[in-house]
Amino acid sequence: MADRAEQNAWVSRVLGQLPARINWDPPADLVWESGGFALGDTQLNATTEPGGLRLAFDPPAGQRLGVGTHTLTASLAPGQIYSAQPKQVQLKVGKIPARIVWNPPANVIWVPGGFTPGATQLDAATDPPGGQIVYVHETDGPLAPGPHRITARIAEDDNYEAAPVTHTLTVDKAPARIIWDTPASVPWTPPGGFIVGDTQLNATTEPPRLKIVYSGHDGGGKEVGDHPLTAKLDDPNYVAADTSVTLTVTKADPRLSWPRTSGHTKVKAGTRLTVNAPITNQVANPDNVALTFTPSAGAPLALGANTITVTASDTAHYIQTPRTFTLTIREEATIGLIKDIEVPADAEGKWIADVSALEVRTKPPGLAVVYDPPNGTDIYAGNAGITVSLDPSVTNYVAEQGWAKVTLVFPPKPEARPDDNEAVGTGEVRVTKGMLNKEYPYGAGNTTPHIHKYGDSFHIKLAGGQRLNLVQKGALYQDNLETTRQAVRGNATLLAIINALVKPYEG
Repeated sequence: MADRAEQNAWVSRVLGQLPARINWDPPADLVWESGGFALGDTQLNATTEPGGLRLAFDPPAGQRLGVGTHTLTASLAPGQIYSAQPKQVQLKVGKIPARIVWNPPANVIWVPGGFTPGATQLDAATDPPGGQIVYVHETDGPLAPGPHRITARIAEDDNYEAAPVTHTLTVDKAPARIIWDTPASVPWTPPGGFIVGDTQLNATTEPPRLKIVYSGHDGGGKEVGDHPLTAKLDDPNYVAADTSVTLTVTKADPRLSWPRTSGHTKVKAGTRLTVNAPITNQVANPDNVALTFTPSAGAPLALGANTITVTASDTAHYIQTPRTFTLTIREEATIGLIKDIEVPADAEGKWIADVSALEVRTKPPGLAVVYDPPNGTDIYAGNAGITVSLDPSVTNYVAEQGWAKVTLVFPPKPEARPDDNEAVGTGEVRVTKGMLNKEYPYGAGNTTPHIHKYGDSFHIKLAGGQRLNLVQKGALYQDNLETTRQAVRGNATLLAIINALVKPYEG
């Protein structure tokens, strides 16, 4: 070998290097493999002319190449008598062809702040495996409800190549609920009806404080009847079923009343009243609604009790509960031909009342009357009288009472004994027996108070017409006596007379 080298060196000195040529067809493109592609004889297959010359390759055999286009150089190895221009070829190492395997992601539900896709949605892989996938989001940041396109592709500097795959991720609105109780019924409101307000439009949401829009009301008044109202969620991130309720508008209370539920009036004979302004104006009508009267305004009223009702004229909008007023009309009558009479006292010093002696007449004629005291009552001597009034059964007429003085005529009395004026029942006030023996020891029949004495009986008539028996047929009415003493305790003379009268009957 050394001799060969020496020979080549000698030839080179004497003759110069001999020309040669390197032939090398560009190698076929390759596909990258894990760890890089290792150069081998298949790629480093250059030849020489003349043949058999030794070649040196850069990069050398066994060198691992990455993805890309690489320049390979073949040169004659040193120590040969030939020289040749180095030969270069291009070797392309391509990426591994793959496909992206990615199933469309299922719909997801929005969460506060927005939905961020994670491993459950971004789960694409390569076939064959090993490629690095990156995702390109059409929408930046957390996702709002709606469709969002996401593309999976191989990373630019990766050794795999595949067609991108695009899927749509749909973010559904989060579920919510509208809570709305049926509003309480409301009365119709004049003049145009009930205006729906916050008291009725008070639906809430779960979760709370979501925006709601209402339909079924336009801001105008609602007529009497049922009105459907609907609440609809108006939120970009939540969904809820519409909720409807029914608002019932009832007829309004007209608030009518008669401050007095009954009244009386009297008219002159032949006069007739009608349902007139003095009557209708008595109605309390705070809302100033139009009124309907029954009998109608202007209708005549009869003597006696007349029932007048009032309701609201607007039957479509107001409750029709009648408010009633009773007006009793009485015609003025007279009780006449009453005269004072004198009648004889009987043996007991009294007169049994006979009202026929009064010759009472009424106008109009024939009206029933009552007497006080009544027919057949014992009337004793003194300033007595009988009152005549219309009978309570006479409801259509009214008349002033009549009164007739009744004077009892007695036979002449024997002269009084000397002791008749002896003081009795004294106390601070001294009364005489003569005073006690009078028919009216105190007062008179047409005044109050008065004491009326008849035989061994007497009563007192107090102010206001209260009549209390004190002694009747020798029997003392103790309860009436106590009541009387209390009633007259401020009248010393009257009290002294009463005490003197009842003294013989007290135990």
